[in-house]
Amino acid sequence: MHLRISQGEKKGGNLFVPNNIKPTKNVVKLAVFSMLGETVRNADCLDLYAGSGALGLSALSLGAKSCTFVDKDISAINLIKQNAKNLDFENRIIAVNTEAEKFLASSLPTKYDIVFADPPYKLTVDNLAQKLLNCISEKGVIVYLHHRDAKINLEGLEVFRQRTYGKTGVSILKNASTKKENKHIKKKPQEEKY
Repeated sequence: MHLRISQGEKKGGNLFVPNNIKPTKNVVKLAVFSMLGETVRNADCLDLYAGSGALGLSALSLGAKSCTFVDKDISAINLIKQNAKNLDFENRIIAVNTEAEKFLASSLPTKYDIVFADPPYKLTVDNLAQKLLNCISEKGVIVYLHHRDAKINLEGLEVFRQRTYGKTGVSILKNASTKKENKHIKKKPQEEKY
């Protein structure tokens, strides 16, 4: 199965997708990067439950500085490496074959500007709230893709932008104690449905 990069420097570039993975719909990816705006440029990103790597690779296409991809499936990691090589991003990525929980539990010196978390709908990241909080930079954000009916209650994190596309909810979260707004992401307390 193939996907294409839909925005940025590598627009139209092909991505190979593992057979056992249902990729994020294009409309959802476009919405994510529309919501993030200029915050993607020069960002250090983390793509958890990476699958094909479409979110992180799209971020690189839009000017992110680097992306670390984490997936427990070795075939997904191998395809991410191949996709990165095909797009000439291999020097800007790290691909880690482990579970997201184990990766976040390890001592991480890196603080990420954007964390993508796109677990299967049957999983939630509620138990990872503190670990996610610890791995984002001062103005960092977490882009959490989840079932539209999921209740988002992650201790220490606040939802400040949210949209729904079909069955998929997209929530952008930040450190609840950070008072400074990210100037490129407008706060919209009401949920937007499309």
